[in-house]
Amino acid sequence: MLIECSYCNIHIVGHDSHGQLKKYKTKHGSRLKLLRRTLRERNVLANHVHELKVPDLDIPPLLPNGKRNVQYEEYRDLIASIVMACPNLERLIGFHKPYNHDFDRLTHALSTRKNLREHMWIITEYAAVTARSHYQFPPGLLDDDQVFQFLQFHSNWHKLETLLLYSPGPAGILEHDVFVRTFRLLPSLRHLCVSSFDADDFTDATLLSLPPLTSLRLEALPGLTDSGLTSFASSAAATSLRSLTLLHQNINSLLAICKLLATLTVLEKFTISQEPCPALPMGLLIMQPLLASLSLKHLHWDISSPPDTNHNTFFGPSLSPNTHLARSILAGGFPSLQILRSPSDICPPGALQAVCRPTRNAQILLPADKYSLPPSTTRGLSVFATSPAARNNAAEPLGPGASLQLARKRAQTLIDSTVTTSLATRPGDFIRVVVTDHSGPIEPPPKLTLDTNAHAIAAPTPSPPVMSPPTDRRSPTIPSAATIRINSLPLARSMSSDSLSANINSTPTSPILTESPPGSPSQPKPHTEVSFPRFMGRIDASSSHPPPKFVLTPDIPGNDADGGLVRFADLLSGSAGGGGRRKDGMAWYVRDSCTGTWNQSSVLGRNWWGHVERERGTEPRVKMMF
Repeated sequence: MLIECSYCNIHIVGHDSHGQLKKYKTKHGSRLKLLRRTLRERNVLANHVHELKVPDLDIPPLLPNGKRNVQYEEYRDLIASIVMACPNLERLIGFHKPYNHDFDRLTHALSTRKNLREHMWIITEYAAVTARSHYQFPPGLLDDDQVFQFLQFHSNWHKLETLLLYSPGPAGILEHDVFVRTFRLLPSLRHLCVSSFDADDFTDATLLSLPPLTSLRLEALPGLTDSGLTSFASSAAATSLRSLTLLHQNINSLLAICKLLATLTVLEKFTISQEPCPALPMGLLIMQPLLASLSLKHLHWDISSPPDTNHNTFFGPSLSPNTHLARSILAGGFPSLQILRSPSDICPPGALQAVCRPTRNAQILLPADKYSLPPSTTRGLSVFATSPAARNNAAEPLGPGASLQLARKRAQTLIDSTVTTSLATRPGDFIRVVVTDHSGPIEPPPKLTLDTNAHAIAAPTPSPPVMSPPTDRRSPTIPSAATIRINSLPLARSMSSDSLSANINSTPTSPILTESPPGSPSQPKPHTEVSFPRFMGRIDASSSHPPPKFVLTPDIPGNDADGGLVRFADLLSGSAGGGGRRKDGMAWYVRDSCTGTWNQSSVLGRNWWGHVERERGTEPRVKMMF
């Protein structure tokens, strides 16, 4: 039973070793051939295979002269033979074949798997269709045989739940009627992603013909309009939508976004990213909260600032979408919101960061950011330093950019500037910790005497001060100008003893420790002074709905481009990003490989478990697209 369970998810990572390729006299796919032999000989194991991951070799489908690459077709057919050996296969990952309305064995093999749950179509250019488009307008660019063949592939996919349709170039054609008929063949469809199709292929009418979905991602579809999106939000198909992603849809009206959030009553995750800035009609009476959603938990808000806006001042951006969102959060428009990610929080600077919870330890930069940022931009890494040089290093917020690494630097700069302002205007709001030099002779702990008139505990020979908390203006027992200094650990222990509390006749309001005069020989030298600064953010303890958490971490660790979202390029390249940090927190340049040593306790010896060094598989999952 254990062996059968281990064959449920088969992941083959990296390239084959040269020794194995030489042994089996093949150029590629030696491990796949061994797997195919095992699955064909043992049908019980083949019935348990639900997920198959194969390496995507760097073999181009076409040669430089435009002819078909025989090695690519052989590798594709090898994968198809393994798919045919797995009758209960649910998903194939790692190898993504483009489809140009021409027959191939791998697509046919996948179409026969009745338990398939996930599939991605990459619609590319077909020479006959491109030639026909020169003298004919859509619809009708695809002939009847091509339409019938494409629809026939979906006839057995009654359990398909996730479908991705992507056209990497403008020549990839899949017409409106084909979209509608395809959706009708998939009764279990719940997660849909459509990207980069022509305006004549995917329109508002196509959007309104979608079945009830749980997750929807629309990316770079010029055929969709603001009215089409709002009409879809009011349709019955959108009532079950829990995740909605709109990328590069160029929504012009902010009211369309307002209606989407207000109409989708069970929406939990909303992602929007676009260059044009949506606006409100002139002369419109605005009442907050303008943007509101009772069920939303995760919000990715990446909208560029209005044109001709000064990003470094608060003058003029009162009508920016960031300002409306910040005011809506303050007005209670998002009571369930837990996470807010805004890579373009620059108009005004830090408007959304200020209405969220403060970051932990006033740090929002990742540990690996100091290796990627220029030396001049890592000055704000030490936030708690209170030296004059560190106070003057708070730079102005950086300009706009889609990189999360740049957004983290902007957010950290705002935190540092808040600290600098507090040091200059409100020095009493800090908790100061003084680190002193105790290199002098060690003295025994002093004997304590009690002065009941002054309500103070006096130490004849106190030790040097270590920490001085700030004054608490809300407490009536400590004067505003007083400080408490804990001189030594033995003294602190003696304060909490039962014998001390038993000798107190009158209960003082607050014990104050006295220390030796500054000129005493036992007085140590101050070494370093560290202050815990004011936070940037909002803490609302009186409300039952806490403020959201401001997050600037990507979906894939290290992939900070495009606001940290997972793109089709990440799925096709099988890359988990680079330039940030790995999932285990190490820097991206640290090699994370495997040689099979995890199984070295086997009695069969190293020749059985050892293999050539390969990188660990870190490809993003399709579910990360939604």
